[in-house]
Amino acid sequence: MDAELYQKMILFEDSHWWYVGRRKIIDVFMRRLPKQKQSILEVGCGSGGNLELLSGYGQVDAIELDDASYHVAKSRNIATVKQGFLPNGCPFTKSYDVIVMFDVLEHIEDDILALKELKDLLSSNGYLVITVPALMSLWSAHDVQNHHFRRYTRTSLNKVLDEAGFEIVKWSYFNTLLFPLIFLIRWINRNRNLDGESDLKMPSPMTNKVLTFVFGFERFLLRLFALPIGVSLGVTACIKKV
Repeated sequence: MDAELYQKMILFEDSHWWYVGRRKIIDVFMRRLPKQKQSILEVGCGSGGNLELLSGYGQVDAIELDDASYHVAKSRNIATVKQGFLPNGCPFTKSYDVIVMFDVLEHIEDDILALKELKDLLSSNGYLVITVPALMSLWSAHDVQNHHFRRYTRTSLNKVLDEAGFEIVKWSYFNTLLFPLIFLIRWINRNRNLDGESDLKMPSPMTNKVLTFVFGFERFLLRLFALPIGVSLGVTACIKKV
């Protein structure tokens, strides 16, 4: 991502509706894992906004590429944070019970190679938890500004995971309730040839509160069933059994 977007992420990660709402969704995926304390690796932790949540599920290590974000994450004193990247740039070598990667895979050109590297760090009975942006029909200037290589569907993500040696255990699209509005806005911008920019802006306090509630409400739905469409996609995967 551009340096300006990293700075926005640092400023917004603790309070912006998208980050706050996504943490509520992430918590649903984490609650489905075995209840004992886990060793957890977060890949691409940003400024560390997820570390407090993850620390409730086990001992956390984290890696981050961006220098400024790394220092903020490290200063939280929640996890062991090191600078690194995928593929072939992870500073940790030990085995983990859980590896998480939230909206990171789309930034990596060789996503299969990156996943293979994570498989080597995952215990034989461990779990990989991933979120990614969904549906190329939603491709916009936001993806360009954030240096995304792709958006995924359940089918395309399953194919990538399968080639890397994983199989999906649980899946769901999310950010579903806001999907019609987001789809419409991006369709209009695309058809009017409006270049636009990243969606990462801080709305008014009231709007931020409403959007946080709407997005966060989906956690109750995800506890019951997988959502069939959404702006994002989340999966829990394990290593394929031979």
